[in-house]
Order: sequence, then C-alpha cells, then structure tokens
Amino acid sequence: MGMHDETVGEHYKTHLEQVKWNNQYFFGKSMVKVLIAAVVIYIFRVIQKGSNSYVYEGTAVQEMGRIAIRTLPTFFIVLLLGAGVLWYIGKRKYDAELVKVRQVDYIAGQVIKKHAPFPTVEKIKTNMEFIDTAPEHLEPEKVKMANDQQEIFLSEKIKHLEDLRLTEEEAAVSQVERIHFSLLSEYQPYVLEQFNKQLYQKNVNDIDWIYKGINLVQRFEEYVQEAHESYSKELGIIASGNRGEERVENELDLMKSYCTYLSNVRLEVEGNSVETDSIVFSPNGIFFLEVKNFAEKGNYSLKIAKDGQWQQIYQNGTIIPMKDVQAQNNRHIFLKDRFIREQWEKLYGEAPPSIHYHSVIVIANDHVMINNESDVPVIRISQLYHHIMKFQDSLSQDVLDRVKNIILSNQLPPKEYAVHDYSKGIEEYRAKINILEEHGQAMWQLYYDYLGEVQGHRK
Repeated sequence: MGMHDETVGEHYKTHLEQVKWNNQYFFGKSMVKVLIAAVVIYIFRVIQKGSNSYVYEGTAVQEMGRIAIRTLPTFFIVLLLGAGVLWYIGKRKYDAELVKVRQVDYIAGQVIKKHAPFPTVEKIKTNMEFIDTAPEHLEPEKVKMANDQQEIFLSEKIKHLEDLRLTEEEAAVSQVERIHFSLLSEYQPYVLEQFNKQLYQKNVNDIDWIYKGINLVQRFEEYVQEAHESYSKELGIIASGNRGEERVENELDLMKSYCTYLSNVRLEVEGNSVETDSIVFSPNGIFFLEVKNFAEKGNYSLKIAKDGQWQQIYQNGTIIPMKDVQAQNNRHIFLKDRFIREQWEKLYGEAPPSIHYHSVIVIANDHVMINNESDVPVIRISQLYHHIMKFQDSLSQDVLDRVKNIILSNQLPPKEYAVHDYSKGIEEYRAKINILEEHGQAMWQLYYDYLGEVQGHRK
C-alpha cells in the first residue's frame, strides 16, 4: 500500500496511517468479491469445457476432474489480476494523498517562514498576568469640578469612549476565530489541525491567546458600556439642571430693565457652603431662586402635600418621596440673612435695615404637572415676573446695591462635586488589548495567506 515518506513531518504520519488502514480495509473487502468472481468464472469455464468435450478418457466424472484441473490456472489468473488491480488502486490513492500532504506541508511551511516570528509574542508573555487576571469591574477615579465643567467633561468622556471602541474591522482576534472555523468547515479538518501543530512547534501560535483575546475584547466592551451608561446618567442629570438654570437666566434677562440678578452664588457662612441658583434684586423685593428641572420628559408629576412633603407620582400609581427642596432653601436664606447683617455692620458701620428675603422654587420646564397643596411658592419660569410683581417691599436702589455688593465681595467659586472618570482603567485595558490585536492581525494575515495558498493549489 505504500511506505511512509521521510520527507513528511511526523504530525502527518498518523493521517497517512489512516489512509493505509482504509486501503487495507478496502483491499480485504474487495478481495472477497474478487474471490467469489474467480470461483464463479472457474465453475462457468469448467461447465463450458465439459459440455463441449465429446471424447472421454474414462468415465464422465473422470473427464470432468481432468477439465477442472486444467482450468485451475484460469482461476488463479483471475484472482491475481483482481488482487493486482486492487493493489494498484490502493497505491494510487495512497500516493495521491501523500502528494497532497507534501504540498500542504510545503504551503504551511512557506507561509510560516514568511510571517514568523511574530513581534508581539514577547509582549503577550510580559502581559499574561494582566490577561489572565482581568478585573471583574473597573473602579473609576473620582474627579472634582463645578457643574458647568462637568457637562463638558462628561460629553468629552463619552466621545473618548466612542473613539476607544473596537470596530468590527479592528477586532482581529474575532476575525481569526471566524477564519479558523471557515477553514474547518470548508477544508479537511486534518489540514488545519496539522497546520496548527506546525505553528506550535515553531513557537509562533498559542491558540489560547486568541480565545483570551476574544474574552478580553468582550470584557472591554462591557466596561465601555458600563462607563458609557454611568457618564450618560450623570450627564443627563447635570445637563438637565444646567438647561433649567439657563432658561431661568434667559427669562431674567428679559426683565433686566426692572431688576438685576446673580447666578450660582456660593458663600461660606459659619463653616457651611451655602449655594443659591439665582438671586434677583428688584424694588419689589430680593428673591432667592432654587431652580429644579424635575421630570423634564414629563414621565411623572409633582405633588407638594400640605405638610410640605414632595412626591413623584407616576402613571401606574407609584409614589416616591423626594427631598424637601423648600427646607434646604429656607435654611440657606436664614444663613445668608445672618451673614448679610453681619457684613452690613462691618462695612457700613450701622445696623442693616429690615429686609425680607423671598424663597421661590422655580420648575424649569412646562412638561411636568404640578399639584401644590402647600403654601410653598412653586412656580414655572413664565410666572417669574408675575410672582415678583405681587410683592411691594419698596426697596431703594441703595439698599439693593449694598446687599449685592456684600454678596459679590464674599462670593466664592462654584463648589466642586465628584464625577466618575473611567479613562485610566479603560485606556490601560485598551493598551493591553492592542497587543493582542497586533498578534491577532498577524495571525489573521497568516491564516489568510494560508487560505489563499490552499485555495490556489486546489484550483
């Protein structure tokens, strides 16, 4: 059936042994059929010669025996011819497979010689600890900044995340996996198997790197999605508040011939940071505005109960208590009133006049429905002018200027709040993936060339 060729790698000999065994099985099974055919032909020839014989030397039985002996060479000739044909068919099959294996071996060797060694192998080995022990969750850093800066910061972070995402074309390890399985489905599995064995022998390919890379890419995409959701949630809250305050300022700008205002006022009073969204200075009174942009999308309604409790009311009947906005605003007014009195005496050397500061909660959108059962002033932006005009405090311009001067001279920069920043962890992760991606790109090109060579050979 053929002998092993020493020019064929050891890893191919198992396959050739299988081909040889298949040929032996085919030979044995077919020889039974040849034997039966030889016997049938032999019997047919004996009967044919016996029926044509007219001269008997002895009895008819004796004559048939002599004919049977003389016909035996025909039997052996048929048997040997059949065996020879089967041997030839088997040898042709084995030789054809041997030629194919040599060619596949040569193709794989040339492709590996062209690409190996991969420059990323040492990088991967250096980073295997990270690759094997990737954290389940990323811990973000906390960065402090003012609200107006947060909106810009979060918007830039979301854009940065999009830039870090792996596109389908970049995900080389996934492409390698797809090519890996396309080879398995389109070509004989042993060809790819032996090709991989050659790669292992040359210390070029560790298929575990490919699958670890795929897992890392999946984990990375989860981290990016987690960070994106966190950024988007924070940005939604911050941007909604900023939009509300901007709308209020636009409304106050329309009233600038009648009143002035300060926005984002922060003072340090008795060790407390006291903030007010806007302070309006008008002859009718001084108003401390707390701007809220609740339910900008109208997904729930507001209820302020008689006892001052704030509630979110959803369409399905769910009621969620809210933080008491008025209580916090009142407290800030008390602290600011005390602070202004103290500063007035220091600056002007006299007792301050009696000034009533009005607390106003402004809802900065027209979508949320408001059910206010309390006496707390909760108004929409469009009601600002009407609400201010209801009061008649009759404050002189001098008083308004002095109060405004006290606030301006003591005003602090906006308070900074913590915002999550996932950049460091995700960028570090992407850097590690980039190493595997380089390896994946090289593997992809190697498989691609191998695929092209095999396809070209089969044509």
